[in-house]
Amino acid sequence: MKEGYAFALTDPQARITLVMSLISPMFMIPLHMALLPIFAALVFGSNAAGLGVLVGSIGFGGLFGGALTAALGRIDRRGMLQLVALLVMSGMEFAFCIVAGLTGNLWLAVPCLVVAGTAESLYTTTNTTVLQLAAPEHLRGSMAGVLQLSFLVMPVGGLIAGTAADHVGAPIVGAVLTAIAFTFPLFLAMRERQLRKASVHHLTLTVTDKERSAAWYQSVLGPATRIDRSGPGWSRVRLQWPNGLVIGVTEH
Repeated sequence: MKEGYAFALTDPQARITLVMSLISPMFMIPLHMALLPIFAALVFGSNAAGLGVLVGSIGFGGLFGGALTAALGRIDRRGMLQLVALLVMSGMEFAFCIVAGLTGNLWLAVPCLVVAGTAESLYTTTNTTVLQLAAPEHLRGSMAGVLQLSFLVMPVGGLIAGTAADHVGAPIVGAVLTAIAFTFPLFLAMRERQLRKASVHHLTLTVTDKERSAAWYQSVLGPATRIDRSGPGWSRVRLQWPNGLVIGVTEH
């Protein structure tokens, strides 16, 4: 675990991706946890059924997000993909707060949450993928622990959102939080070229015949620099292409 945190804080791409992973739990998940009950009761004048519609709309959007993530699996620019997904998510949740505050109409505001849920699923999956693949293979278990940082900041965001909503109302608090969340990826998109270009470029696979697999990848992708490694019970061929793509095939 210690090695995972050390890598996440010192590697530039991993550090930026980790910061990206904390934006949603700090500024947007509090809208789901702390503010949606207030929206349902005080803004929309509804009850538990209205709250169920609000929460369910996010989950419904998440179903589309899962399908969209699978459909976009061939896109290599995962850094830009997560930036766009986070911008859409925060923008739609900001729109939800504005529509809710101005109209008080549940059904006009719900589509915003559906789109936000779709973007949230795409953002979360892509962010986790980029962070895991940025790490060396032996640290990927530790990176799963690093990702648990999001659960530490969630209560902080919820406490701030709930306390502020008592004074100025849920729509204003939600709009401020999601506006802040929107500015972070916008700033990173303009400033951090490395994050925009982050891609899935390092892949390790377990195969039954490493020589045949290595020959097949080179026949498809072209000649690559080959590095052979082995250990107790395993052997690996590591192929690296001039464009930075790395594929390792491991035989046990």
